[in-house]
Amino acid sequence: MVRRGACYSPGNHLGGCITELLTAVALVLVLEGTLWAAAPDGMKRAVMMALSMTNQKLRAGGLMAAALGVFFIWLMRG
Repeated sequence: MVRRGACYSPGNHLGGCITELLTAVALVLVLEGTLWAAAPDGMKRAVMMALSMTNQKLRAGGLMAAALGVFFIWLMRG
């Protein structure tokens, strides 16, 4: 039995990893677009709040969000 890599997807011309990456990017666009459509005033307030924050706070928040995302992916994908 031949063992394929984690991203192997038979019949997929782009490759499994690229397809998963593009799916993840599309999901981000869907979620962000939904937030802007459902609560434009709240999103404007969030952007204004982000503009008033220091770069250090934005970096710390971004790093925490990225670490949390990696942790969740690790939990789901093992």
